[in-house]
Amino acid sequence: MRMAGRQVTMEDAPDEDMPVQGGVSFDSLTAKEPAIDISNLRAHPQQAKLLQEMERKKRARQIPVPTDNGRVIALLREYGEPITLFGEDPGSRRDRLREILSQRMEKGERVKVTEEEEEEEEDEGEFYTPGDEALLEARKDIARYSLERARKRVARQKIEATVTLPQIVRYRKRLSIQLQTYTPLLSELGGLRAVSSVRFSPVSKEEHDTTDSQYLISSNWSGTLQLFDLPDLKSIREYRGHQSMAGGVSWLNHVPNISESSIDFISGGGDGEILLWNINQSTPLHSVQPHSQRIFKTAIHPNQKYFAATSFDSTWSLSTFETQQTILQQPGHSAHLMACAFHPDGSLIVTGGRDAVGRIWDLRSGRTIMVLEGHGGDVLSSEWSPVSGYEALTGSGDGTIRVWDLRAVRVRTTVPAHTNGVADVRYYDCPVDTPALGEAGNALVQQRGSWLVSTGFDGKVKIWSADDFILQMELTAHQGKGMCCDVSPRGRFIASGGWDRSVRLYGSEELQPVKEEEVDVKMEDA
Repeated sequence: MRMAGRQVTMEDAPDEDMPVQGGVSFDSLTAKEPAIDISNLRAHPQQAKLLQEMERKKRARQIPVPTDNGRVIALLREYGEPITLFGEDPGSRRDRLREILSQRMEKGERVKVTEEEEEEEEDEGEFYTPGDEALLEARKDIARYSLERARKRVARQKIEATVTLPQIVRYRKRLSIQLQTYTPLLSELGGLRAVSSVRFSPVSKEEHDTTDSQYLISSNWSGTLQLFDLPDLKSIREYRGHQSMAGGVSWLNHVPNISESSIDFISGGGDGEILLWNINQSTPLHSVQPHSQRIFKTAIHPNQKYFAATSFDSTWSLSTFETQQTILQQPGHSAHLMACAFHPDGSLIVTGGRDAVGRIWDLRSGRTIMVLEGHGGDVLSSEWSPVSGYEALTGSGDGTIRVWDLRAVRVRTTVPAHTNGVADVRYYDCPVDTPALGEAGNALVQQRGSWLVSTGFDGKVKIWSADDFILQMELTAHQGKGMCCDVSPRGRFIASGGWDRSVRLYGSEELQPVKEEEVDVKMEDA
C-alpha cells in the first residue's frame, strides 16, 4: 500500500527556526566548539611515547663512553653483550655501548667505567694535543692575521649599526622578490656514483669586474673530479687521483689562470689522502696523507696558507701549503668527523660529526671554546656568517639547521629546514664588500651574507634570508638525496649535486646587486 506523503510548510517550522527576512542575521549565528580538543595533544599515547624516546636518546648521547676501541670492547664483554655486530665499525660500537648504558640506567642499575678510566678521570686536567715548533709558528701567524681582520670587521660593523630600519625593510623586500626568480637551468652527469661536492671557482675582486664564476668543479664517490665550463655546464676535464670516495673540494681564493705550477684547488679521498691540483693538469701536483680513513670535508684558511680536513678516524687535521706537511691532528670527537669551516677572520674553526656534537676550536690556542650540543642526528655540514663574526651554522641529519651565537654561548634559533638530513649549507659571499657609506654619507646595508642556500636528503634545494631565516624559494632538485650545494661568488648561479649522480645548475636573469636608493626617510616608511 502506498502512503501519501505529507508536505512540509513554513507553518510547521518552530518560531526560533524561522528565517530572517532578507537573509540570516549575523547575530543569530552561534559558534560551535571544535570537535577535537587539541589542548591535550601531547598526552596522546603515541606522541607521549615519541617524546619519551627522544628524551631517552638525548640522555644517552650525554653518557660519556671511552673513545678507545679496546676499552669499548672490554665494557661490552663485561655487560654480557656481543663485542661486535656484522658490519659494525668502532663509531657504531660506541653508540651501541652508550645505548646499553642508557637502558641500564633507566632500570635503576648503576653503571660505571673501568677502574683505570676512573683513576684517569680523577687526575684529568685540561687536555692539549702535543705540537712541534711548526704548529707554534702557525698559531702565531694565525693570531696576527685574525686580529687585524677582526679589527677591520669591528670598525665596519660600527658604521653598519647606524643603518635605519626603513633601509633594511626596503632592502629585504627587493631581495626577497629577486630570490624567488631562481629556476632550474641545466643538468649534467657528475660521475659514476653519487656527487659528493660542488664548488664554484673564485672571481676577480676588482670592483669594475662583474663576471661570475667561469668554472664549477664536482667530486663523486667513484674517486674522480669533473670540471664544468659555465654557463653551459659543459664537462671539459676529468681529474683522476683518488682510489675512491672523492669529496671535500675547496678552491684557493684566486682566479684560475694558465699557470701549470700553481695550486688551484684541493680534494679529499676515501684513503685519507688530500690531493693538491692545478686546473690545467689531470693529475695532482702534490699529496698529503694526514688521515688513515676517509676524508669527508676540507676547508682552506682565509690567509691561504693552511688547510683543514675532517676524517672518519674521528680527528681533524691542519696542514700547510708551503711544506705540504700536517702540523696538527686534533682528536676531540667520539665518532666519524664530517663538517668543518673556518671563521672569516681565521681565528676559529667549527667541526662536527656522527656524535651529533659540534665543537668550535680556537686555532690560536688549541682550546675548545664552545660545544654545540642539541642536534638529534649527525652534524653533516657547517658554515660561518661572512659578516657577523659571531654566528655559526650547523646542518644535521635531524633535518634542522641550528644557528649558534658565540656571544651568548647558546643556540640562537633552530630552523626546520628539510624533511631529512641537511647535507650542505652555503652563504652568498660576494667578493667585494658593499661600501660602508653611500655618496650622501649614510650607512648602507651589507649585501654579503644576506642570504644562504641549503640542500638535504629530501632532494630539495632551499633559499633562505639570512637575518630572519625565512624560506624564500624551494627548488625540487634531485631524485633521491641532495648531497651538496654552492652559491656562485656574484650570486647568479646555484649548483647542487646528488645521489642520482647529477650536477644541477640554477640561475636568475633578474638577480642583480640590490642598490640602495637615496630617499628621504618619512614616518610612514618605517
